[in-house]
Amino acid sequence: MSLDINPGLIAVFGPVLALLFLISLKIESDTLLVAREFVLGKMSHLEPGATRPSRWVFLLFAVPCATALFMTVQFILNIVPSKPGCTGYVWTRKFTDFSVQSGTPSTYCTHNLTDGMPWIYPPVQTYGYIACLAACFYLTYLIASNWAKVRPSEVREREASAREASEAAVA
Repeated sequence: MSLDINPGLIAVFGPVLALLFLISLKIESDTLLVAREFVLGKMSHLEPGATRPSRWVFLLFAVPCATALFMTVQFILNIVPSKPGCTGYVWTRKFTDFSVQSGTPSTYCTHNLTDGMPWIYPPVQTYGYIACLAACFYLTYLIASNWAKVRPSEVREREASAREASEAAVA
């Protein structure tokens, strides 16, 4: 059994798949944030450097977003309607040409592929991919900003403020 997947299919469906991957990564990071809050009470004796996240982790969070950006650029520049073809199509028409809004067969210009290519729906599909890209950037920002939260120093600060509040209530 073999899968015949051409690069044009990957470029067409890549931004949506990257967004779905980032949504699942956001759900996982939220789950880990809740679990980390429970465990960090036991880790508060460790030095802060041992519990600080590596910078490389934040770079890894950006990989799906960079993939979505690359695939969106591939869609805009290299996947064109089959009728005018690769030589007769200007990429800016992906944003303004509503004449092919109802759909058209596509060609992947890098290898001049037409077999197995899906239909495309510019400019609606183009704007949809830009919205996917914006959502990817936003989710990447949320994941990275939440990842550094709830570290042992924050746990110690919370415990100290809770003790102060209980002492003030007793007095």
